[in-house]
Amino acid sequence: MYWPWNELGLSGPSDLETVKHAYARRLKEVHPEEDSDGFQRLHRAYTAARRLAALMERGEPVPPPPENPPQEEPPSQSPPAEPAQTEDVWNFEELLGDGGGQQEPDWQEPCSPPPPPPKMARSLGWLLFALLGGLCCLIIVPLLLVRSIPSDDQRNARQLLKFLEEDFGVELVSSPNNREREDDIYLFWEEDAPTIRFQANLEGDRNLDDEERGYRTNYTDAKFYREMRNFLLAWPEYSVWYDIERTDPDGEDMAEHAAPQGYYVFQLPLEGTGDFLNALGNRLERLSQEDWFITYPPQFQLDFLHGDALILEYLSGEDPLPDGPELAQSYEDNLGPAMLRALLNDHGVANWDYPDLDEVSILRQGDAGQVLDDPCWWMTCHGTNLSGKAQTINYFLSKDFTRIYAISQDVLDGGGADIVLEEWDPIHLDCGCEIDVWRSRS
Repeated sequence: MYWPWNELGLSGPSDLETVKHAYARRLKEVHPEEDSDGFQRLHRAYTAARRLAALMERGEPVPPPPENPPQEEPPSQSPPAEPAQTEDVWNFEELLGDGGGQQEPDWQEPCSPPPPPPKMARSLGWLLFALLGGLCCLIIVPLLLVRSIPSDDQRNARQLLKFLEEDFGVELVSSPNNREREDDIYLFWEEDAPTIRFQANLEGDRNLDDEERGYRTNYTDAKFYREMRNFLLAWPEYSVWYDIERTDPDGEDMAEHAAPQGYYVFQLPLEGTGDFLNALGNRLERLSQEDWFITYPPQFQLDFLHGDALILEYLSGEDPLPDGPELAQSYEDNLGPAMLRALLNDHGVANWDYPDLDEVSILRQGDAGQVLDDPCWWMTCHGTNLSGKAQTINYFLSKDFTRIYAISQDVLDGGGADIVLEEWDPIHLDCGCEIDVWRSRS
């Protein structure tokens, strides 16, 4: 059997594809890590067989190969010069290439991995790795140290959090946005109730003996809103409008000094409000005794209306907080006069008598008036009519809210026994009520 084909496991001269397949099979048996000499012999045989196959395909004369493979030189002698580049011995792409410029097939048999790099290359690799690691440490560590230093915003937010938790005895959460604020107002929420958020900002010095807390906040405004909202859930028949603590989720929409007022508008019917107002007054009285309310009284305003008539108004900090019976009685006492005033100014009754006035001047008012045995609330107004003549008109609103009378003072001064009234167009209120209008004949 001729060398080099016997080294590849072939019986004799073969074409290039057969040589490559045979070489790939032999690579599975001869590993450079385990048998370096055997791999060298296999590679030289493959190189020789591939070149002979290329000559055969081109039709050129093929010199007869030797019967036996070339013998290895003893170790003491200098190794013979290699016909191929020895540095490419371990390049498997080169080993499986055809070396003759012909295209490789699309498939390749699996081959053994290349031998490990020399010790010098490994040492250089570890050195490069160490240098890159040191460079990363020089860059990253200072950045981490700088980031770990709290900013002014972080320090302010932490200080506020400490003050608030001390004063109110609750666990709070500081918004992540507090570390990069564009202003000095910071956002917080209760750990157990994160849906209602509030703000705080440092202000002045902290001296609890002088009731100086060192900050301003709308925290208690938010707590008051939550209490009011829960109360109103039990009275769905009453229409109420209120502002939702004027805070967006990021706390950017903030009123001045971080303490916006809570504004609550109650739209009430003409009758049957006693139970609701009693319950509301009692709830307000109970809230006023809470620790958080006493520590930092919330700022809020309560307006009670019927239609566009403002019946009753309460502003925290200016008036004593009413209890239930006081609130119900105040609403009842103010309902009639407030409705009469709204009819005069907002529904045009007084404009018939004083066309040039935006709001009439009220001389007197009371609830002891009576027209034709009809108990009424009463107001006396003075102004100038369309012809420029000064006149005084008395207006009466029946206590069942169905009639209004406009009677001049001259008619009343004449004794009032023979008052003649004319019916005018009625007034239709937004609540659906209709009020008849009667005017005296001059």
